[in-house]
Amino acid sequence: MARVRLLPAALLVAVAAATAGACGSTGGNAGAGATVTTTVTTQSPPPPPPPTPTAPAATRTTTATTAAPPPPPPAPADAATVVGDYFAAINAHDYGRAWALGGKNLDSSYSHFVSGFSDTTADIVTVLAATPTTVTLHLDALQSNGTTKSFEGTYTVSNGTITRAGVHAVADTGPQTGAPATSYADCTDAHNHGATSIPSTDPRYQSKLDRDNDGLACEPREFDTP
Repeated sequence: MARVRLLPAALLVAVAAATAGACGSTGGNAGAGATVTTTVTTQSPPPPPPPTPTAPAATRTTTATTAAPPPPPPAPADAATVVGDYFAAINAHDYGRAWALGGKNLDSSYSHFVSGFSDTTADIVTVLAATPTTVTLHLDALQSNGTTKSFEGTYTVSNGTITRAGVHAVADTGPQTGAPATSYADCTDAHNHGATSIPSTDPRYQSKLDRDNDGLACEPREFDTP
């Protein structure tokens, strides 16, 4: 028969107290068998900040600049002016300018063109008729020996340049005295006698008839007394 060992009463009391303490609340006031509820709170992370708005790309404004059209070229001079300038250049011994104004179209070479004036001291031109593109004239070429060679013919002008000439010789005259062959009261009088663009080397030239002091008296546009 099994033996039952009896524990002392004091020991029983100590075991009971220890068991009650293990099953009570954290405060030690809950009785035996009380249910302890633990609440765990999980904190959600803060929402992310709203995205920073992206600034719109800078708008580049391109302003188209239209350059002003170039001015139109000046209108070419009329035939009378070109022919007058041509003979004025010859009288000034500016053969390069005379060549550019049309001598290049009237002779085979520049040297031959220049040599043709070796005995000429002055060319006196009298315009007999003129249109915007042609000039009919009488030419007295004063020679270094005192004689005069005379010519008549028509010069054709295009775009400010003499392009061709049809000239023939007329009877020569005797020695010149150097005195003006004709004196004009004004440019209207000169034009009425067929004289225009009179160079300063021409005996008929008078400074009072040269309105713009360019060495050519009574140019086609000058019809009255300066």
